[in-house]
Amino acid sequence: FDVIKNTAGTLVGYSADFNKGQTAGAVLGCKMLKQVRPGFYLHDCDSSRGASGGPIFAYWDQKPWIYVLNVGEYRNGGD
Repeated sequence: FDVIKNTAGTLVGYSADFNKGQTAGAVLGCKMLKQVRPGFYLHDCDSSRGASGGPIFAYWDQKPWIYVLNVGEYRNGGD
């Protein structure tokens, strides 16, 4: 987890709040914040409904590597 926690990545997805989800958007420079439980992490990428399944990737050795998939939305009690 330490390697991905300190890596700025890019999330690509079809978030409903970006062009009504009609085209993919990218969020640059987001990071993993903490591990919630084994295999589940919180990140600070700006996303909403529709971005599920979107990859978060970074470049290592000048090659893009997908290291996390966005699978849900944590609303902390919000709508």
